[in-house]
Parts: sequence; structure tokens; C-alpha cells
Amino acid sequence: MVLQNNFRWLPLWLNEGLAEFYGNTRFEQSKIYVGAPSSNYRYLQDKSLMPIDTLLAVNKRSPYYHDEFKVQLFYSEAWALVHFLTFGPGMLNTGKLNQFNKLLQQGMEQKKAFQQVFGETTELDKKLDEYVHHNTVAAAALTRPPNIDEKKFLVRTLSMAETDSQLGSYHLWSRRLREARQYIEQAVKDDPKLGFAYENMGFLAFQDGKDEEAFREFSQAYEFDNHLYLSLFYKTMLSGITRSDKPADQASLHDALLKTLSLNPQFAPALVEVALLDARQGKYPDALAVARRAEQLEPARAGYHLLSAQILLRLGRDSEASEFARFVADRWFGPDHDEAVALWNDIPESQRGPGDPLLDELPKDTQTTEGRVHSTTCPNDDSMILELDRGDQALIFHGKFPFMSGFSDTIWYGEDHFSVCRHVVGLHAVIRYKPSTDNRYAGELAELEFRQELLTASDSKTATVGDK
Repeated sequence: MVLQNNFRWLPLWLNEGLAEFYGNTRFEQSKIYVGAPSSNYRYLQDKSLMPIDTLLAVNKRSPYYHDEFKVQLFYSEAWALVHFLTFGPGMLNTGKLNQFNKLLQQGMEQKKAFQQVFGETTELDKKLDEYVHHNTVAAAALTRPPNIDEKKFLVRTLSMAETDSQLGSYHLWSRRLREARQYIEQAVKDDPKLGFAYENMGFLAFQDGKDEEAFREFSQAYEFDNHLYLSLFYKTMLSGITRSDKPADQASLHDALLKTLSLNPQFAPALVEVALLDARQGKYPDALAVARRAEQLEPARAGYHLLSAQILLRLGRDSEASEFARFVADRWFGPDHDEAVALWNDIPESQRGPGDPLLDELPKDTQTTEGRVHSTTCPNDDSMILELDRGDQALIFHGKFPFMSGFSDTIWYGEDHFSVCRHVVGLHAVIRYKPSTDNRYAGELAELEFRQELLTASDSKTATVGDK
């Protein structure tokens, strides 16, 4: 989480390698050891390493990230390479790893940045192998911090209702909904005026697709505690004013979003909604400024970069939009990559800049179509039926889980509550499918992508989450 909130993009080996490196910090009575050896070190002792070029290229589609016989090698070698680039011969106190990361954040291609800072990978392959199979491994020893006087902490005892509500929230965000419900319902019973408990009830209802009930719960939560920014945001987004053309509704939406941001200035989803509203009203310079602020707060979200690119395109700054699209397409895979390609295709060819054309990543033997989601049904835990409006044509698709699905980061309820079975009606969908031999439906879902669009006033009649 720390890495994702502070860097635009990190290659998978560096992201996971840093997590392994710092995650194995050892705390002892008088010392703290950063870079202490872990099970990764022991695992590699009798293993042959993959070439560094292979490690650099691993992404979330790679067998090294999914295959049970390869994934442990990936994590262990990612840890080893980070450790080597920090403590290895010729690396200690040079800051080379930071130099490499700085070049990545500036947009330099990974392989080029790696060679510029560390040299040829073939030479490093030998050095890394020697380093890993050495009898000892280095670590940084830090002195334990001064004693902390716990008596100086500001503390209070939670009521049982508050305790149950916090435990319920933990289970809720961990997606253990049955356990969450038990604690949260008890909290509401014990304290009928505890706002946080009602907020959690709102999320339970939202997860179940009970939007009207969720709206009532979030409204009740905010009434009891007007510091609950999530309750304010969710009740606003469920209120039905989000795509209204009426000036009064748009003003109310704007005011509620600003109120949300006054409660939590770093809540990027509210900034995204402000940017989308500004864009709908044709205030593109304002929209761009707000979108870029959201980017700064959560730079690892590909969709936030693409939102800025869409606004740049509407401002006539095509070459800048192209740079954003290529940046995302070159670094993300799946729906983020494909959305970047779609945006890049909207840019005039003369403004796309140098480089190879950007291409979709298509599953084998599939066709592609897109349109607006008319309805979704999930009859059981392993299947779904989706009806797509494509112009005047209605197409039916069947899907068997698991299949790849994804969505724009700018969809307001985000990954914590996303489900392909709920809250997607009215969204723009891109479908990769295998044609069906059964004339009752068009095909079998292979990939399903949901995208956020910049709307104009003429788009406001489209059904979406919260419209009544």
C-alpha cells in the first residue's frame, strides 16, 4: 500500500521484492535488522536462478506469478535482487536502486533504466548467483528507538458496540461477510445511534445489491456522525443526482463532493467525481487540475492517468494525451492496457508520437464487441448472464467463472466493492467472447471490461448505479 500510494508504477519484481525485503525486518531487544535473511534465502540455496531479463519481464499474467511450481522462485529471486542491489558488492551506499526507481517514475523504459544504472544484465546474472549462494548475507542494523511512555498516550475505552463495530468493519473489508454481519448487527442493537455501525450496515447492503437500503443506512450513519466521509460519499453517489442535467442537482452533487473532501482531503475517488462533473459541464481546465490531483494522491491507479488523458484530448492537447496512453499501455496489462489502447486510437495519427503502434491483448480465438450493459444475472456462484445493448441490437452472453474481468479505476465504488454481478448496468462494456453455436445467445465470455466515460449532457439519460 505504501508503494502504490507513492509511485506511479513499479515493475512487479521490484514491487514484490521490496515488500519481501522490508516485510522480513527483524526486531530484537536492542537492534532492528533491515534486510535480514528470510525463508527466501534458504529456498534459493539449492536452486538455479532465472535470468534477470526474465525476472524483469514478469507481469501478473506470467506463469512465474501464477504457476505453483514457479511462483516461489519469482518471489525469492525478487527479494534476492532487491537485497543484492541494496547490499551487494559495489552497491552499498551508492543509492543506485533509488536512481533506478527515479528513472522509472520519470517514464524511462525499465530495461533501459536498469542497464543505465546497473550495467548489462548478463554480467549481473553471475554476480547475483554468487551473492545468493554465499554463506552469509548482509543486513542493516538500526538501534532500537528510545522507550515510548505509553502513559502519555491519549486513550479511551471503547464501548461494546464500538468494539463490535470495529471488528465487523475488519471482517467486512476482509470480505468475510458472514462474520461481519454478526458483529455489525450486534453493534446496532447495542447502540442504535452509533453512526459507524450504520455505515458498516450500508456497506453490507451495498454488497448485496440492495441500493435503496444502503442509501438509508449511509444517510442514517451520516446523520448520527457527520464526520463519516464514506457515508456522505456513498449516500451522495446512490442518491440519483450523479448524472442529472438539472443545474440544482449538479450543484448539490458538487457541494456534497466538496464536503466529502473537506472531511478527507486525500480521498481521491471524490476528486475523480469532481473532475467528471467539471468535464460534463465543459470546464475542462478545472477538470484537468482536479484529475491531476487525484493522480498525485494515488499514482499507481492506471485509470487516473487515463482520466487525465481523456481530458487532455478534449482540450486539444493530443500529443500529451498520447504520452499518457503509451505510459499506461507499456506498463499495465489487461483492462488498463486495453483502455489505454482505445484512448490512443482516438488520437489523430499525426499526434501519437514515435514508437510502435499500441495493440489490444486479445485472448486466443475470441471476437470483440462493446456497448452498454442492459442487465446482468448471476444464477449461481459459477456463472453469469449479461445482456448488452449495442446500438439497436441486444446481445446475450453467458459466462463461467473464473474469467478475466476488470474495470476503470474511476468507477466510483472501486475494487473494494466491485462485482461483475451488480452495479454495472449502464456502464460501457468491452467483451471478448467465443461465438456460440446456440442461437439463443451470442457467445461465451472470455474477458469482460467495464469502462468509465466522460459524459456530456446528452449522455445523462443513461441508466447507472443510483438512477431511480
